[in-house]
Amino acid sequence: MKTKAVTLRVLAGLDARIDLHPLQVLGLILLLALILNVAALWIYPPSLDLGDAQQWWEIALNVSHGQGYVGCISGYFPLCGPANHVTAAREPAPVLLFALVASLTHQSVLAASLAQLVINLAILLGVFCLMREIADTRVALLAALMWAFCLVAIEAVVEIGGDLLATLGATWGLFFFVRGRRTDQARDWLASGVCIGLGVLSRSAVLLIAAALVLGWILWQHPPLHPMRSLVARLRAPVLFVIAVGLTLLPWEARNYAAFGRPVLVTTLTGYNLFRYNYILPTDNYLRFVGPSEAGIAIKALVARRTDLRGTENEAQMDAIFRDEAVRIIAANWLHYAVLSAYRFFMLWFDWKVAVSYGLATNARNYLVMAQQFLLLIVAGVGLRGKWRSTWPLLVSIIALTLGHMAVVGKVRYVLPVMPLIVSLGALGIPQVGQILRGMFGTPTLRGGR
Repeated sequence: MKTKAVTLRVLAGLDARIDLHPLQVLGLILLLALILNVAALWIYPPSLDLGDAQQWWEIALNVSHGQGYVGCISGYFPLCGPANHVTAAREPAPVLLFALVASLTHQSVLAASLAQLVINLAILLGVFCLMREIADTRVALLAALMWAFCLVAIEAVVEIGGDLLATLGATWGLFFFVRGRRTDQARDWLASGVCIGLGVLSRSAVLLIAAALVLGWILWQHPPLHPMRSLVARLRAPVLFVIAVGLTLLPWEARNYAAFGRPVLVTTLTGYNLFRYNYILPTDNYLRFVGPSEAGIAIKALVARRTDLRGTENEAQMDAIFRDEAVRIIAANWLHYAVLSAYRFFMLWFDWKVAVSYGLATNARNYLVMAQQFLLLIVAGVGLRGKWRSTWPLLVSIIALTLGHMAVVGKVRYVLPVMPLIVSLGALGIPQVGQILRGMFGTPTLRGGR
């Protein structure tokens, strides 16, 4: 009993210190996250051979050398070449960031990864601010601590790409959106739209989050009022939000129209992805991830079969061809498509059997990521209990991004933009799990506080 009493006093003292010095605790969490990220870079040195790093870096170097936003990614667009290499395959925000880093550091890949490390720390601060707005300081600190250990984010620091910058935009966009619900200030709605827009310019799928937030606001934000007043109240915030998103995307969309002679919604890879991951639907072995080697064979077969191709099609034209082929296959095999889309949930959230498609064995690190993702989903589900009114922007964002990727492709790094939201909901769920355990074992509850 004495040991139990001492333990409770120690915990109560720690409780009080957290309440009195929350920013100091946040600083320690940031330091911990910094150590973990640096350790990851030490164990897995940055390399252009990781993932899609070479593709991002090639375009970034062309930009930094003044050659323009160009790059020939023949694995995606087999008809590209020196006279046909204007690209929109990779979103502009990360490319411009890496171009700046390359210009300042003599093309250092390590410097690019260090920039991503800084972005990851900024995401941690966004998680803290978001949960302080939704809950209280203790929950916010817990969410920040959980983010420091998020394996999907730590792995993204090592691999050059757009996922972390998209996550940064989505996280801070959600913060300003949630704060805007409380303040109803135009500056919050505009800031939210700009942040989400920057997220879209890093990963196009973040556009699904923007659509979900607008729809959610219109449907759920306000109780019934006088008809005209209700209409104005419902539309003011989403209109400001949509304007901010649209203006943020406008320069890139205008550039794409000028470059390709047709509209391009953020990236020219949509049709490619739709074709690559669904061309297997007519076969019996369709419940799987399509690796790059297999995809290359399928695309060569498609080009050989399409005798109408001139051989000079640009990325936007090939994107339309890929999309048309994919839609035709899906329409003819809609039942297989529905089953595969459902199966992609496991690829998307757990990287289930994705490594095998790249000719790699599933290792202990993969299983550790799977286990962490599973636990985070569980505690996030618990965190939703009784908190729908305050957390629906997070939930609809998670659902929108999940369903969007399930319709096309599943891979765990694609859910990174909503992982801060999962972690945030998990921070709400862990105290509830603790209460359940204390009830089961009869442990007294410590004093709460903000």
